[in-house]
Amino acid sequence: MPLPDRNSLIRFASAAADSYSLRPPTALVRGPTGVYLGPETGTSIDFHDYRPYQPGDDLRRVDWGVYARSDTLVVRLFRIEVAPVVEVVLDTSASMSLHEGKLAAGVFLAGFLAGVTRKAEGRPVLVTGASRFPGSGFEEGLALVRFDGRTDPPDESMALSSSGRPVRFFISDFLYPADMERFLGKMARNSAVLVSIVLLSESECSPGFQGGVRFVDAENDSRWRDIRIDRSAITRYQKRLESHFSTLDHITRGLRSRLIRMDVPDTFPENEQILGIVAKQLVNQEIVEPG
Repeated sequence: MPLPDRNSLIRFASAAADSYSLRPPTALVRGPTGVYLGPETGTSIDFHDYRPYQPGDDLRRVDWGVYARSDTLVVRLFRIEVAPVVEVVLDTSASMSLHEGKLAAGVFLAGFLAGVTRKAEGRPVLVTGASRFPGSGFEEGLALVRFDGRTDPPDESMALSSSGRPVRFFISDFLYPADMERFLGKMARNSAVLVSIVLLSESECSPGFQGGVRFVDAENDSRWRDIRIDRSAITRYQKRLESHFSTLDHITRGLRSRLIRMDVPDTFPENEQILGIVAKQLVNQEIVEPG
């Protein structure tokens, strides 16, 4: 299902990101091997070492306490802040495009995360299957990606980074059978932290239809079944859905990663509405902050 104007939505996401700042999860590893601090000296707030004062040094870095005790001028050195690498892994299976609202949310969310990453002087990378779209190619890849892939769990062909410990966001509806522990374990591997964002449309959360229905497998249109839906069937479905996400939550906690669920409209939402849904959840989860 195509969006009315995907490029316009991506531009709006990039502009909206200017009002927010990336606030990495507290689980991020810090220090020389972490994402945000390197071994070089620079201007971050984490103290690194002293060196003797040299003419031209910023007097604000002089440690006057040391001078008072020893009559020696020394300058405080700090660890340099290393720009984060943020991988946004986007599920491109057909079920992600069944409803305009979910498709729009996925595209907007990916573009928004790229925007806040750049604001933090980081480097965003879009990952779709075996393809990577780094840096300035992120939005180009997002505009062209087709949501018609299969729902197999990530395998060796998925273009995830094998080094550098990026912050990794995985955007998906998780509506497919898989060994979720293995699935998310692979997604979390070699990352500083994994944040899984679940997108579900209104009708997926609370189906309102009843009577005879023909269901077609969104990932394989050669499969279909005629089923009669009643209230008890809907209740069973909702219980299984909640059980599914309870299992996901348990697994992500074991991996020390994050799980965020975003319920979105079936139909294409107004720009401000989709921004409100995305920003509220990311702020509540301390992924971003206003400003």
